[in-house]
Amino acid sequence: MSRLRWASIDDDHPNINYVGPWELDNQEYDGIFTVGNYGGGQHRRGVIVSGTKFNGNGTIGNASWQCIIDGQTIAPPYDRSFIQNDYAYCSASDLQDATHTLTMNVGASESTPLWLDRIQFFPTVNTAYHATLSGYSVALMVNDTSLRYGPGWQFGPDGFSKFTNIPTSFLELEFIGTQLIWRGIAIPNQPNSQSRATYTLDDGPPTEFTIHPRAQGYGQYTLFETEKLPRNRHRIKVAYEGFEAPLLLNYLYIKDGDIFDRDPRTLGPDLDGLRIDAITEETSTSKPSIGVIVGGVIGGVVFLVLMGVFGAWFLRMRRQRRERVELAFHVDTPPFAAGSPVDLAGAQLYPNESFNPYDSHGTTPPMNQAFNSSMLHYTGPPTSYANPSLPIVTHTSVSPKAQLAANVHPSPGLAYHEDSGIRFSSAHDQNAVQVPPVYTND
Repeated sequence: MSRLRWASIDDDHPNINYVGPWELDNQEYDGIFTVGNYGGGQHRRGVIVSGTKFNGNGTIGNASWQCIIDGQTIAPPYDRSFIQNDYAYCSASDLQDATHTLTMNVGASESTPLWLDRIQFFPTVNTAYHATLSGYSVALMVNDTSLRYGPGWQFGPDGFSKFTNIPTSFLELEFIGTQLIWRGIAIPNQPNSQSRATYTLDDGPPTEFTIHPRAQGYGQYTLFETEKLPRNRHRIKVAYEGFEAPLLLNYLYIKDGDIFDRDPRTLGPDLDGLRIDAITEETSTSKPSIGVIVGGVIGGVVFLVLMGVFGAWFLRMRRQRRERVELAFHVDTPPFAAGSPVDLAGAQLYPNESFNPYDSHGTTPPMNQAFNSSMLHYTGPPTSYANPSLPIVTHTSVSPKAQLAANVHPSPGLAYHEDSGIRFSSAHDQNAVQVPPVYTND
């Protein structure tokens, strides 16, 4: 059978019964062996920790305590003169695999307080008892079976922690639980500049966190905490980016985790046999970071503004082009008699494929011939009706003309064309003699 992991309950756990004037203290006492408390707070008698043994002046006070397990007094494991956070008030081992009762009698005051932060224990191997537990966390030490180290990791000077100062080094693991908390520890000769690292949870995006430089003390601290998760199997990858303060691991806290030291990848669909929460689409995908959201919003706004500017320019150019075309076809035509409007609805447009303004072999029509039609000067853009292969000559006015037959019955005559590509046909000019265009060398 797999080894058991240490389990812990916080000082606010409902199974802890406080008697007397205890109060909650959320202050963190930096510089005395730790940064951050288990669960974020501690209980104090008179002021907090599981142990912070420390008074307001930084000297040893006269607080006293006595630990009793099942009626048997348990001696403190360490010298009382030691000032630190995470101080162990008492410890017992080789207990029977049964239910036990811990009693702690405390003598403290406002000037010499005592703090309680957590209670840590080895649970029984009975999985039926595990199912009755709630609000607990298990500790994964650096040699836990589920931890998979990349290159560059080595043991710290204490022999219990591990660290890396090689960029791109990583650590991977799969775990069962509802949250992961990374606990680090300061080491001697640690650089005074900070570093960066990221963790990737399940299929979510990388989350960046800062590795702070050496603290005032050499104690434990919380490096990062993941978001709350459904109790199920999860995976995480932590990558070190460098380049100064090393990435240190003392142990990991897994809330509502597997009591046994084993890799979840070796388990079946029932995992550890305890409660399993369904992973919905909303919880399986991590929320995007604020930077991604802000970048997306700014990019969307810029895109909409550019589309608006382009749309306004396009509509303006389209309107100007339409106005020029309408102006060309609605100019005044004095030669026409009143009451004889030109029927433009029947006009047909023919592309001009033969006209070339640079052709030197053409001639101009004789100008002494009388015209029975008016001349319309079209000033629209050359791309509207002309052949797209025609060259555009700057400052040269090419004025196509068209013969418009009035709504009368004139006598047959000659009709000259300059081949503009525009023909306005009517039943009234069927008797006219159609003269094709001629050109000169001019």
